[in-house]
Amino acid sequence: MRDIQAMFWTARVVFGLNGLEDMCSAGLLLDEEKKDFTAGLEMLTRLRTSLHSLSKRKNDQLYFEQQEEVAEAFGYRTKNGVLAVEDFMRDVYGCLQDISVITDLFFDHVDEVLGLLGGNAGIPDKVVEKGIQVRKGKVHLTARTAQLQVKPHILIRLFLVMARTGLPLHHGTRKKIRGYLYFIDDKVRSSPRLATTFFNILFEAQDIFAVLEAMLEAGVLPSCIPEFSRIITLAQYDIYHIYTVDRHSLQTVAELRQQAEGMKKVCGKVKSQKVLYLGALLHDIGKGSGRDHSVEGSGLAAAVGKRLGLSEVECDSLKFLVRYHLFIPENALRRDLNDTLFIERCAETIGNLDKLSMLYLISVADSKATGPSAWSDWKAALMEDLYFKVYSYFDSRRKRGADGNVLDEHVGQGVEWLRDQTGVRLGGEKGVRMDRSALSEDYVLAFAPEVIARHLLIHRDNYQLLRQKSLIKADEGADRWSLLVLAADRPGLLAKICGVMALNNLAVIRAQIFTWEDGTVVDVLDVRPTDGLAFTEKDWQALNDDLDKAICHRLGLGHRLHRKLSSAYLRRREFIGEMATKVLIDNKSSDVYSIIEVYSVDLPGQLYRITQMLADFGMNIHKAYIATEVGQLIDVFYVLDDRGKKLTDSEFQQEITQGLLHSVDHSVD
Repeated sequence: MRDIQAMFWTARVVFGLNGLEDMCSAGLLLDEEKKDFTAGLEMLTRLRTSLHSLSKRKNDQLYFEQQEEVAEAFGYRTKNGVLAVEDFMRDVYGCLQDISVITDLFFDHVDEVLGLLGGNAGIPDKVVEKGIQVRKGKVHLTARTAQLQVKPHILIRLFLVMARTGLPLHHGTRKKIRGYLYFIDDKVRSSPRLATTFFNILFEAQDIFAVLEAMLEAGVLPSCIPEFSRIITLAQYDIYHIYTVDRHSLQTVAELRQQAEGMKKVCGKVKSQKVLYLGALLHDIGKGSGRDHSVEGSGLAAAVGKRLGLSEVECDSLKFLVRYHLFIPENALRRDLNDTLFIERCAETIGNLDKLSMLYLISVADSKATGPSAWSDWKAALMEDLYFKVYSYFDSRRKRGADGNVLDEHVGQGVEWLRDQTGVRLGGEKGVRMDRSALSEDYVLAFAPEVIARHLLIHRDNYQLLRQKSLIKADEGADRWSLLVLAADRPGLLAKICGVMALNNLAVIRAQIFTWEDGTVVDVLDVRPTDGLAFTEKDWQALNDDLDKAICHRLGLGHRLHRKLSSAYLRRREFIGEMATKVLIDNKSSDVYSIIEVYSVDLPGQLYRITQMLADFGMNIHKAYIATEVGQLIDVFYVLDDRGKKLTDSEFQQEITQGLLHSVDHSVD
């Protein structure tokens, strides 16, 4: 609204014009721009009035928590799998974009009239090619209609000049382009000349985001790739994405370009840069359909690739990239990366090193482009770990042939080396009660040898204590604290640990749990404080005492947590958005364990309720992977039932699912 008012006042002061009609008559606005501008102004005025009414006060900001209510007030309804709020926000963003572009063009014209051309004014004028010139530091379209009719590729080559020089398009050129878009027809879209220019833009642009954004706003990008129109200003109703889908896609390409410098070895494994960059641009092309966007988008992407001249093999790779672009982040955060069978299955799904490298590069770019809350050092480390383990599998098979035991042998050798290194770290220490050869592979692979040696020595020095009580050792980290929890294994222990953490204002954001052969539980928890206290201010002994009481059945965690956290439940709505609670039970990913995945809103005490429900069903939790991402809790448990068997009975699976859903969905009761 400020941009609108600034434009009106500037038009009056600089040009003596009053309102849109005068601006159109003076040639400052095209008729189509006036129509879009008027519609946008009406929409925003109505939106602001609605916000004032709903807020019962002056409120000119549309917050995330209000979007659903305002969408309903505007009469939007969910249909064909598209949420009402997403449909509404798409229209809002469309109006915002129209006004933004029109006002930007207007002020570019004002700057030119007033001689405020900025730092590019000293660049020498030149004819770049017939129909395109650089004048006063900006790229101009000089081709006439007749020339463009014969050579419509000039419209795309404008952006190649912009890409190579780093200079912006002149505001008059940006206006002209929209009037010539009809020249980019099916014949032009399928021409090798367009494809060559388009890929050169992707590869050569000094600022790829700025060039693609200019192509988007001018209408050239959706004219070249009509499928892209599906996601223009498309909103995603969650608290991860800070961009609309179209902007997110452009940002993904920009992130890919940035990381190419830091990941030269990975990029060197990629056979086709065309497939890689087109995959980044089109990875979310299937969104807004109401169906699985990865499946929907893969077919659309393959059609785009074929039209742009990719080979059949390249089109297949592009289709694969879009179909599986979430494979690495989803599996890196939710599966045991030390499970050789799982790594083999990942390799079988991906197929080869070329696809693995492209998937990894796009996964990193996609995560970074989503927003700061979707990227962390922890997520980066897990994704990198999965990449290198699958890479090692491919490398081993290449060197040793198709022997299915190659990876097991490779991992086995690594485990033995790590056990030996642990022995070196222990040196001449006497009385260690655990034989290193008895330590499980997944435990040995999870920690550095010096960390394992520390665990063994703490276990030795506190052996008698650990028969009856627990021991907690806390270490301070930069953005999280690490807690080592040792105790004798007993039913429901993880639930008690999680409950005590919540009771002491600690949020568990990651958990690595192991049980040694002698029955000692070794859990390493990454936690963050929820009470604002510093590491040195926490009473760690009180935390340990509470866990001892809980273990000995002298502390009522359920009623204490309910009383403590009841006020926090009132804040539930601000976390939710479109964050569905769901439970999945997977018996295929592991030959040994059933895997239970729980997705829920991240509320204080939620992890306790989930683990307590599993304990009520007699589940033996052997591994747990806990991720907290922007208000969403993603818990993955590797379990066996009370007889040490996988969960194969369908009725029991359904009972567990319903129990878990009840425990998290009724956490406000």
